[in-house]
Amino acid sequence: MLAELRVTSLSLDYTAFDQTPGSGFRVLAGAGCPAQAADLIEFYIERTGAEQRSLVWHLAQMRGEAGQVEAAIAAARSTLDENEARDDGFRWNAHVRAYLGVLEQDREAFEVAVGELRDAVDDHPGNAMNFGLWDRLAPHFDLGYRGALVAAYGVAETDSD
Repeated sequence: MLAELRVTSLSLDYTAFDQTPGSGFRVLAGAGCPAQAADLIEFYIERTGAEQRSLVWHLAQMRGEAGQVEAAIAAARSTLDENEARDDGFRWNAHVRAYLGVLEQDREAFEVAVGELRDAVDDHPGNAMNFGLWDRLAPHFDLGYRGALVAAYGVAETDSD
């Protein structure tokens, strides 16, 4: 399936490849193949020159689901927004730091990041969505990212962005 998707995905624009359920990398993710989905994202980025942060974020998520923790950490860290201000409505960096907390099994860092999202749920719809994800995964923190997703949702892939 990966070989076929490498051919067909190059004809997809960013939205179809990254943001459309049942299309692009999500075909492999939905089939329970996160390592291959990550490989496809990397291939897509290399071949198309796409630079959207969400592609790298989804790469980080797929590497995390595949248990490729170091690669997931590196990809996630690269999505941190160094220009994000404390008064920005959308708290992207808190979302990323919550993920890093799970990957690194750093409960304190996780709790701080989730608290920041909780405090900002009214500031942006994305904060509420991301807080909901991490709040639901929190009881399963010790299971790691993939294990927590399965325990909380019954599946690994979610739509958190």
